[in-house]
Amino acid sequence: EQIPVIMAHKPFDGRDLAVSLIKELLQLPNSFNLEGFDEKKSAAVQAIAVCYPQLVVPELGVTVSSKKLSLGIRLQSIAYMRAVASALSNPTSSTELKPMETITEEAPT
Repeated sequence: EQIPVIMAHKPFDGRDLAVSLIKELLQLPNSFNLEGFDEKKSAAVQAIAVCYPQLVVPELGVTVSSKKLSLGIRLQSIAYMRAVASALSNPTSSTELKPMETITEEAPT
């Protein structure tokens, strides 16, 4: 919840932590069924990626091509890249990221 606020202040160790935070956030499950979890997670990933696109976007690309991660995480990474590209192409809106549609992985029937 606080990651977007922290990233807005450009912490001195943000560059060192950006990729590690992204990796953890991408794989973070909603184990306790918290309300608004997906929106907060999305806002955190987007805030980090907008602040450090040179570091984070390539990592999202690696995630997309990884066979070790679930299809849901890989698709979510593509959606994050799209949202970040959109935010960066319109600098006036990059301070206020809009919630992204969540991609859910459905179990086969």
